[in-house]
Amino acid sequence: MIRGFLWSWLPYIYNKTGESFNLIKRLVKAAYNEVTVDKEWIILKNNNIPVYSILFPNTPTATIKWSCQINPPIFTDPNASLTNLKHISYLGFVVNISGYDPIDLTEWINTVQWNGNLEPSILDIFTLWCCETGNSYFHLIPLTSVDLITELGDSITVECLI
Repeated sequence: MIRGFLWSWLPYIYNKTGESFNLIKRLVKAAYNEVTVDKEWIILKNNNIPVYSILFPNTPTATIKWSCQINPPIFTDPNASLTNLKHISYLGFVVNISGYDPIDLTEWINTVQWNGNLEPSILDIFTLWCCETGNSYFHLIPLTSVDLITELGDSITVECLI
């Protein structure tokens, strides 16, 4: 009776223990990578589609418009010699996409910094937000308008980001 019990349950317990160990190992590895690996996106000069830097590590710096980090969001121009970070000059940033609810990026825009000769464009800022949050609105950019509040308090509406 005991031998029959062991022959039927020991392989099951062994397999479940192995599966649980592998699952825990994958979870720990994913958490470690999430915490320690810097998330960096590259925005190329010719188009505004972001490229994940880990997948394309040999991108020539002459073709890079912005090298962007997430958490905190930082735009870095690889061709600029300046090293001090500046904040984006917009106080309010609301994205309106026809058919969707307005997306208020006002709190997020206050954490965005940049380093370079020219400030990132509205499209670059929205692209980095899409990368950080995982929301793909790239196909809706022609339908997008942005309501901005500048640092002087002026309200501006930009109809097309392209």
